[in-house]
Amino acid sequence: MISKVLSGLGMILVANHFIACFWYGLGLLYLEEGSWLLLAGIEEADFGLGYVAAMHWSLTQFTPATNNISPVTPLERLFAVVVILIAMGVFSSFISSITSAVNTLRAVRMEQLKQESRIRQFFNERNLSAELFNKVQDVCRKRGLFEIRLKEHEVLLLNEIPDSLKSRLHEEIFLPLIVTADFLPHWCHYKDHRFLRKVCHLAMYESSAVSAQDVFSRGTEGKDVLIVQQGSLGYYVNAQESTTEFDPSGNKERWHIDEGTWLSTPALFANWTHRGRLNADSGTCYFAVLQGEIFCGLAAEYPGPLFQYLQIFGLLLISVIEARDEEGEEVSDLSLPDHLVEGIAQRAQGFADALNMRSHSLPTHLPSHIEAEDVGPWMLLKACSMQLSESA
Repeated sequence: MISKVLSGLGMILVANHFIACFWYGLGLLYLEEGSWLLLAGIEEADFGLGYVAAMHWSLTQFTPATNNISPVTPLERLFAVVVILIAMGVFSSFISSITSAVNTLRAVRMEQLKQESRIRQFFNERNLSAELFNKVQDVCRKRGLFEIRLKEHEVLLLNEIPDSLKSRLHEEIFLPLIVTADFLPHWCHYKDHRFLRKVCHLAMYESSAVSAQDVFSRGTEGKDVLIVQQGSLGYYVNAQESTTEFDPSGNKERWHIDEGTWLSTPALFANWTHRGRLNADSGTCYFAVLQGEIFCGLAAEYPGPLFQYLQIFGLLLISVIEARDEEGEEVSDLSLPDHLVEGIAQRAQGFADALNMRSHSLPTHLPSHIEAEDVGPWMLLKACSMQLSESA
């Protein structure tokens, strides 16, 4: 709100600067015939004093204030009338913007006041001590339990807008997140923009977790991918050799999860079981959820280079995770190290390019025991792998 008020004041000052320059110019133009400079007794003053006097007069036209400067010539009076008409619209608009900002701030704080009122009612109905109430309220404020951001379904008017606008709304919310995915090639950001828009609209939503709340636990089924939007969380896994922070409450180690972190990415490509516990232990946290089943369904609706690439990437990613499991290396819900993901992406792109070349060289007439729909990406991948092995 402060920035909005300051920007409004800045625009008014800029407008008044130009008005003051015109007003001072009119005074100098008609100085010999009599002008407001003569009436104010500053006709021989330097430019600085004349400009300040003109600026003072200009500002008083925008606010309910008075000064000892008034127009003398007909042209000055006409200019003063025009300035007053402009000032009426600008000043009323400025006041309206301040009122709107205050109302918006009040609406944002309404939910917080409502939660505080419920806690107060809870303590009053049970005649609990004021000391305990103050401690509980202080803890809630420190942990951000009162400051819960509005969710989309809580804004009822958004349910009435056209689906095209809602799709654009979801695109602006989620597209900056989805393009940071390490499993998406850079070329899909412009070649498959329609697919990404559909993912944002149909497969993603916002969620939150208050302080000390578990987002997921070790051993539970993971169907969705999480992208942290705001706040920080703690991810706890079995303690092994690591430089991460040790959790004194048990035999577990803790990773600090910051904004922009992706969790449970393998859930898009295979049945996934969470390898650790994710907890909002540093206040209220907000994250976006990418629903794995819907994402896969949408990808299947767009058969092409991206769909083929994702299939190969998923196959290679799961094979790397299984290999690390067999070798006893630590596997978590966090993304694999960057160098591994980059290697998987390069191999997936290479296989996809080879498959595209292979698909162009397939025979026109297939054997009688093979149907046309049976020649899918996986059959091409197998054929390509055999060809690469033979060439090696």
